[in-house]
Amino acid sequence: MGFLTRLGEGIASAARVVGNAVKEVTDTVKEFVGDAWNAITFRLDVGYDHPEIIDMQMEQQSCEIVKEVLGGEPFDQFAVLLPAERKMAIENVIAETSDMMGVELEGIAFADLGDVSGFYSEKGKVIALNEEPLCQEVMTEEEAMEVIDTVFHELRHAYQFRAARYPSRYKRDKLTAAIWRLNWKNYAKFGQNAKLYFDQPLEVDARNFAISVINNLRRS
Repeated sequence: MGFLTRLGEGIASAARVVGNAVKEVTDTVKEFVGDAWNAITFRLDVGYDHPEIIDMQMEQQSCEIVKEVLGGEPFDQFAVLLPAERKMAIENVIAETSDMMGVELEGIAFADLGDVSGFYSEKGKVIALNEEPLCQEVMTEEEAMEVIDTVFHELRHAYQFRAARYPSRYKRDKLTAAIWRLNWKNYAKFGQNAKLYFDQPLEVDARNFAISVINNLRRS
């Protein structure tokens, strides 16, 4: 290898190192500025006084979307669909519900998640669902109910993430938004501490919202 070749490779390597360093610094600055700006806009936000009304409307509209997609007996109808049809139905429900909630999603992922039913990625703006139960040839009504419950649980997380930053825009009171903001920054994962995971405000609220949707669907 000649001197000029080695020199060229050395310069290219140094340029990559400098480029990576600059990118890392730039990303850090962007993150800091973003956090600072979010803190300022949150402080100026006046919040909303009656979030319970919005929650009731959101639950009712969610039920209407499910029945529009799956019919009057949604759990039975979902259970008898083919695996590909179940995924398509879920995609339609998520698309319409996220639009109703004012939540932007980048995608919906179906994957082998093991014992995890699903999760919401706030960084990727993606809802991921365990595809194993969806691929069963025979699905019970209870299993269908569990899948739909998971869908609305994760949709609520997507809503929480936005509402925690823009309370007025998402019709949320300032105190709840502040609690959610703090919880997102100190989120307890199930594998770390199961009790903390289940008892944290974000999970309690998401469970309650999904259960309300399921109960309303069962009564209708």
